[in-house]
This record gives sequence, structure tokens and C-alpha cells, in this order.
Amino acid sequence: MRTREAKMIDYDVPKEDESQLDTYCRSPDPEIKLILFGCAISKAPGMEIVIYESLTAKDPKEAGYYSLLRKGRDIPAKTDDFYGYRRKVKAEFYHRLKLFGLWKYKANDR
Repeated sequence: MRTREAKMIDYDVPKEDESQLDTYCRSPDPEIKLILFGCAISKAPGMEIVIYESLTAKDPKEAGYYSLLRKGRDIPAKTDDFYGYRRKVKAEFYHRLKLFGLWKYKANDR
């Protein structure tokens, strides 16, 4: 499957964990941010900085492809490729958090 077509479920990220994953992406913890940036470097070389910036944006309106272009960021991909690689980085981040034992479920989950 092409990266631009893959969804989070294709990377074995459950739908119910996606919103919490977004919260982890915006975490102020430097250890978490370092893991996320490492995922961006390994899964989206050449776009790692814009994808990292997109994932860590506090305001979702600031996280989009066109918002980054308006800020003057150079994105070496079309829209669908950008979001495909963004999902790929998020999925890798999810699996690394679980691998390192940093993924914590909310009290009412599972």
C-alpha cells in the first residue's frame, strides 16, 4: 500500500487511541518530544521538521499543510503525501511509546 493511502489502522493504531496520541504529540515533556522528532527523522526524511512542527502545534488550525505554507515553510511533497507521511510518523511514535513503556491509558480506558 502506498504511504499516501495508508490510514492509522493500517499501521496497527487502534481508532480509540488516536485522540490520546494527538495529546502525546503536543506534550511539553522533552523526552516525548525527542522520541517524536526521532520518528519524524526516521520515517519522513526531508520533511521531518515540517511534520514535527505540524504534530506539535498547539492549535490544530496551525498544523495543516496550507498553514505551514503560509508561514513560509518549504514542504517537498503534495498535500496527500504530506498527510500520509504525517500518519506514518504518528504510527511509529505510537509504537515507540508503547515499546518504551511511556504509553499510559486513561483511567476509564480498557
